[in-house]
Amino acid sequence: MTDINPSAAAAPSPDVTRTAFEGESIWLPRLSVEHLNAGHDAIRGKTFTECLIEGPAVMLPAGDVVFEDCHMGTASSPQNLLLAPVGDLVTGAIGMADCRFVRCRFLYVGFVGHEAFREMFAAGVPSLSSLQESGQ
Repeated sequence: MTDINPSAAAAPSPDVTRTAFEGESIWLPRLSVEHLNAGHDAIRGKTFTECLIEGPAVMLPAGDVVFEDCHMGTASSPQNLLLAPVGDLVTGAIGMADCRFVRCRFLYVGFVGHEAFREMFAAGVPSLSSLQESGQ
């Protein structure tokens, strides 16, 4: 028998047209599936403020994704949250594009991205726009 998180099972279906979330617990796998079911290839154009972003999940930030004053999890080093793609395509990760995370807390979320993103993330969680400005 599979255990189901009762709070996630009872939660109402998220509205994929919403652009702002504040003070909410967001189960990232469910939000991703709702967007996929609505025909979206990624979660785009959302602002999350003081939210708990829950996995288990692997996030693939793209476009202008910003992390401001976020707590990224319980890892002893930010490098422990990072995964490196070994091919030219990442499959199975949750795509996030043009999203902003402000004072959010991440729980059981890993991150995958190109080398420049991983280096900047490990040095201090970046905005992807800073990578684009530097031409990387």
